[in-house]
Amino acid sequence: LGGYQLYMGEKKGPDPKKPNETTFCDCRYNLNVSQEGQYSLVAKVVTANYDQKICVSLDGDEGSASIIDLPFTLGEWQETTTPVTISLKKGKNVIHFWRQDPPFDGVAVQTFTLSPIS
Repeated sequence: LGGYQLYMGEKKGPDPKKPNETTFCDCRYNLNVSQEGQYSLVAKVVTANYDQKICVSLDGDEGSASIIDLPFTLGEWQETTTPVTISLKKGKNVIHFWRQDPPFDGVAVQTFTLSPIS
């Protein structure tokens, strides 16, 4: 998505029993699209743990989020095996990436790639 580095910010709470535990981390990316339509989204990742996921939604619509299942890569860069389909409108779109189930460590994303679906 344009060669920028995205850092997921951590949010604490809301579990009163664990007020200092991170329960959610996220980042948002602004994107201008020249053509409205369906796009395939994949990520190139390194993971150090099993069962890692990244949620993705558009323009703040977390209710219709897609889940990117991340492969266990044993510390090697690998593309996600199943693309996620997202609908982008012409012009400005905000893509929201987040993880909501700890642990949050053990995942690095090198690239997200969007490809138009014909």
